Amino acid sequence: MKRSKFYAKILAVAICTMALSGCGSGKQDTPASTPAVSTAITQETSASATPETTQTAAPSSTQAPAEELKWDTDTLKNDSGKTLIRCIGDQRNGDRHVSFGIVSSKGTTILTDPIYSLKDKVYIKADVITVTHTHSDHFNWMLLNKVKDYAKISSYSPESFTVNDVNVIGAAASHTSDPINESRPSNTIYVYELDGLRIAHMGDMGQDELTPEQLKKLGQLDIIFTIITNAPSYGSATEKNIKIIQQLKPKIVIPTHYADDVLSETIKALGVKEVERAPELAVSKDDLKDASMRFIIVE
Repeated sequence: MKRSKFYAKILAVAICTMALSGCGSGKQDTPASTPAVSTAITQETSASATPETTQTAAPSSTQAPAEELKWDTDTLKNDSGKTLIRCIGDQRNGDRHVSFGIVSSKGTTILTDPIYSLKDKVYIKADVITVTHTHSDHFNWMLLNKVKDYAKISSYSPESFTVNDVNVIGAAASHTSDPINESRPSNTIYVYELDGLRIAHMGDMGQDELTPEQLKKLGQLDIIFTIITNAPSYGSATEKNIKIIQQLKPKIVIPTHYADDVLSETIKALGVKEVERAPELAVSKDDLKDASMRFIIVE
């Protein structure tokens, strides 16, 4: 009898415990508490089970803003209504007169082999920058790195592209008489098509002559920037300069690297009477109609 009462008490306790558990689970199903609790548990469980998950999360897509630079918008300002050409290097220093600015009548700006003083940390505003080769008198890595977010830059690449109203065509060339390396050229010729004109920067052309393939790609040129010097150790020679100009037959030749004696010999061989000098050149296609070849030093 005592044993029966004892088992009866145990059974009663068990029934009460089960009833209490059922009440507790009913309270946990309350909508207000479920999301917060379950989310916290899920995050905590995930973190403890696979802690590396939080460390390999994708980085933020927000990029640091480009550095604010001080801009020179006056050097290449063009109010002429024509294509404007200005020298942005120093003509008095033989290794610096390769840099020119070309501005379309609509205001699109091009810098060719830009080398200029950065002492005031002011940068010439340009839409397009081209670099013919890696020599330090044509190529300024620090400058290009500063302005890379603000301009289309093409460095010694035989590529073609368009920016606003300007088409640019790159043609592989050679700095010396060596064969042209099409994939990694030692020199690149850039042609700029704007306002009906076709203008080319020849870089440091050192070939004995232009190939048929190059002539086809370059087409008929109105204006060329080219070296007029005799420096065989750097690939240049008077007879090469003359031959290339004869092949291209431009209306205007703007000397880059030049020596006065070679310049005199060159214009004599080409039948040009004199070399003109100008602080800038504003020119249109109509200006060149029926014109004979001219040499103009843009200072």
